[in-house]
Amino acid sequence: MLKTGAVFCPAFLLFGISLYAGNNIPPNTDALLQNSVSGFEENKGQFQDTKGNPAPNVLFKSEINGMDVYITTSGISYVYRRGAKEEGGSREEEDEQNRVVEWKRVDMNLAGAVIKKENIVTEGMSNDFSQYFYAHCPEGIKNVHTYQKLTIKEIYPGIDWVFYN
Repeated sequence: MLKTGAVFCPAFLLFGISLYAGNNIPPNTDALLQNSVSGFEENKGQFQDTKGNPAPNVLFKSEINGMDVYITTSGISYVYRRGAKEEGGSREEEDEQNRVVEWKRVDMNLAGAVIKKENIVTEGMSNDFSQYFYAHCPEGIKNVHTYQKLTIKEIYPGIDWVFYN
């Protein structure tokens, strides 16, 4: 059986960056792509929602300067951040250094898709890893790796969704 797949790569990120650009907020998009982190970080309990609760619907996260990309159980989310305050329909909060941080989120939910952690094949695991220590897990969340490629098998019958960094 021939399998086709949607591909997530820097070109796909340009879609998110162009949405960001439509709001007259962006820095240089070439600089955004050059500042990409080394991969997709697996969620082992370290990701939280805006209220500080664990976010089990987030499977992986990747970062580009000023933008976070979340692979979720319903699709993909882009979260754009910047430190300057601007009037409008944006969400604002104060960060740990008492600076105002503005953020906007764009969700792309795939209706009827099956996106489960057990259907994800990872490739290109990093040699390094992160450790997280939060109040909700004082023992720590250890050995959190990043990956260069994710394949989510059978999000729709016969279709895999592939993400490259």
